[in-house]
Amino acid sequence: MGIGLVQLNMMTTTTMTHGLSWVLSCTLLVTASTKHADLKLRSLRGRGGSAYSIPRGGLFDYISCPNYFGELLEWLGWTIATWSLAGLVWLLFTMATFVPRARHNHQWYQQMFEDYPSQRKALVPFVF
Repeated sequence: MGIGLVQLNMMTTTTMTHGLSWVLSCTLLVTASTKHADLKLRSLRGRGGSAYSIPRGGLFDYISCPNYFGELLEWLGWTIATWSLAGLVWLLFTMATFVPRARHNHQWYQQMFEDYPSQRKALVPFVF
């Protein structure tokens, strides 16, 4: 959530002419979605549990890694809002990290659980 607040601060000071309410709405939606995914993953095992289970609900109904998806959207927003080379480089670095990790996690879920939802994608809903 901390990175979301930093991004929100930067975006509000650099995007006044781009429709502040739209930027704020998207930022809050993406931040809330990412936070939901993180909390859901943390709660899967419960206290002291060791069994794995399939995450469900929210974007987990569509993709295996909504936490990665949310963070990619945050950095895409940052790149657009700052319109800077640094933003683009960081977005590309994040993609280079999260795309292979999401594919690996998705394949692990498919191998681990016979009843893993076949329509669920790895990182981008309905696409990949």
